[in-house]
Amino acid sequence: MGIALHSLLSAAVEAARAALRDLDGDQVPNDLRRAAAASGTLPPPLARSVVKGLDQYGWLREQAAPHLGEAQGPRRDAAELFLERPEGWELRLAVLAARLGEEAGSGAAQASAGKERELSEALKAARAKARSVQKESAAAVAALEQRLAGLAAARRAEAAGEARGEADARKELQAAEAAAREASRGRGEAEAEARRLRQELKDERARRRREAAAAAETAAGEAWVAEPAALAERLDETALMARPAARSAGPARAPKGPGEPWRLPAGVLPDARAAVDWLLSGGAPAAVLVDGYNLGYLMAGERAPAPARARVTAVAQRLHTMGGGALRVTVVFDSDIGPAETPPAPGPVTVRFSEAGETADDEIVRLAAESAGPVVVVSNDRAVRERSEAHGALAIWSTALAAWAGSR
Repeated sequence: MGIALHSLLSAAVEAARAALRDLDGDQVPNDLRRAAAASGTLPPPLARSVVKGLDQYGWLREQAAPHLGEAQGPRRDAAELFLERPEGWELRLAVLAARLGEEAGSGAAQASAGKERELSEALKAARAKARSVQKESAAAVAALEQRLAGLAAARRAEAAGEARGEADARKELQAAEAAAREASRGRGEAEAEARRLRQELKDERARRRREAAAAAETAAGEAWVAEPAALAERLDETALMARPAARSAGPARAPKGPGEPWRLPAGVLPDARAAVDWLLSGGAPAAVLVDGYNLGYLMAGERAPAPARARVTAVAQRLHTMGGGALRVTVVFDSDIGPAETPPAPGPVTVRFSEAGETADDEIVRLAAESAGPVVVVSNDRAVRERSEAHGALAIWSTALAAWAGSR
C-alpha cells in the first residue's frame, strides 16, 4: 500500500499553515491563500497545494521549520527532510514513505482480521446459546407437561366440589404456559442475535473488499514513489504545477526619476509578468541583479546547474536587449552549487560566481548595497529580497521574470 504525498508530509503542512498565519494578508502567495484561511483539517486538494508551495518557496520552508514543535515519529522525520533538504534527503524521504505505506497496510489488514475473528467467535457463542436455550425450553415444557398430567389425575380423583383445587391448578397451568412462552421468546432472541451477527460478518467482509480495492487504486494513482529518480521527477512535476500564472496589472508606467525611491505602481504585483513590463517601459538606467540558480531551477524544471545557467543567461541577454541597453544585468550564481566548467563568454550580461565561503545571496546583497543609482533584485528567496530592500533596492520575484520570458 502506498501513502499520499500530503499525508506523508502532514507535519510539514501543519507547520507551513502556522507560518502562513504569521504573515500579513498581502504577504501570502495567491496559490496558498485558501489553505492559509482554512480552519481545521485541510481537505486533500488544499493539503497538496501547501506541499507544492513548500517545494517552490524556500522562504516558506525556512519559516515553517520552527513550527514543527516537539512531535516525534516518522512524519516528523519526513517533514524535517522535506523542509531542511540535507544531502540525500530525496532517498531518505522515499524510504520513510515506503515504510509508512507498509505499516499502514499491515495495520489495516490486522484490524480487519481481528474484527473478523471477533465476529466469528460471537457467532459461535450465539449459536451455542440458541442450542442451550432450545434444550432448556424443551426440558421445561416436558416437566410442565408431566406436572400438569399429575395435577389432572389428582383433580379427577378429587370430588367435583373442590373448586379451590381446580383454581390452583388453573393458576399453575397459566404460570406454566407463561414460562413456556418466555422460553420460546428467549430462543427467538438468540436466533435473531445469530442472524444479526451473520449479517455483520458479511458486511465486514464486504467492507474489507472495498478497502482493498480503494488501496489498490490509491497505490496506482497518488502513492509516493520509492525510487530516488522517480522521487525527483515527482518533486519537479509538483514545482512546475505550483508555478503561479502571470496576472494582468493594466498599462505599465515608467519608473521615477533619479534620486526618488523605486516602487511598483498600484496594481502591479512583484510576482507578476507586468512587473518586468513596467521595468522595461521606463527606459531609465538601472542595475538588475538576478539570483541565478533561484531563477534557473524554476525555469529549467530540474535542479541541474548547467541547464539552469544556460536558461538564465539567455533570459538575461533578452532582458538587456529589450531594455535598449539601459539595464545593466548581472547574474550571480553560487559557486558551491555548480562552478562553471568554462569561463563565461564576454557579452552584454555580467555573469558572476560567488567567492569561496560566500553564498550568492550574500554577493547579491553586497552588490545591491554598493551599486550607484536604481537597483532591481530578482529572486524568489524572501530573505534575499528583504535584505536587498534594506539597501534601497526594488525587489521582484523570479516568478515574474520566468512568466515574462515564457510569454516571449
